[in-house]
Amino acid sequence: MDILSKILATGFGTGFAPKAPGTAGSILAIILYYLFFPSTPSVLIHFIFFLIIAAVFLTGVWASGRAESFYGHDPACVVIDEMAGMGITLLLIPKTGYLIFAGFLLFRLFDITKWLGANRMQGLKGGWGVMMDDVIAGIWSNLVLQLIVWFV
Repeated sequence: MDILSKILATGFGTGFAPKAPGTAGSILAIILYYLFFPSTPSVLIHFIFFLIIAAVFLTGVWASGRAESFYGHDPACVVIDEMAGMGITLLLIPKTGYLIFAGFLLFRLFDITKWLGANRMQGLKGGWGVMMDDVIAGIWSNLVLQLIVWFV
């Protein structure tokens, strides 16, 4: 179980990138999204994507909580939180290159700066604290993207 939690928590090793591991985890999420999410999704596909994000989140709570016992509190190598946050960012957003790129920039901005309540979430115990600040960053990023889609 320890090996499995390390593999999942580190985004299949992307968290060991020598520079900007959180960015590497976010890019992995975008690659998976781009490869597997259809360009013209149905309501069912959006629902399935939501369920996948929820599964990644719950897996992340477990895996990052376990990984903290090896690597310390909220270690940089744990990137499953960025993967879940990036998924939330892209939820219900049209699959276009510029929106994906804008979502990436917004998510990294909100994740790094810990704005609007995200900083308080890091105080939660175990994997919850690791995951929730990125969930908040993903929600804010998604809201801004929704406004962009609506106004443009």
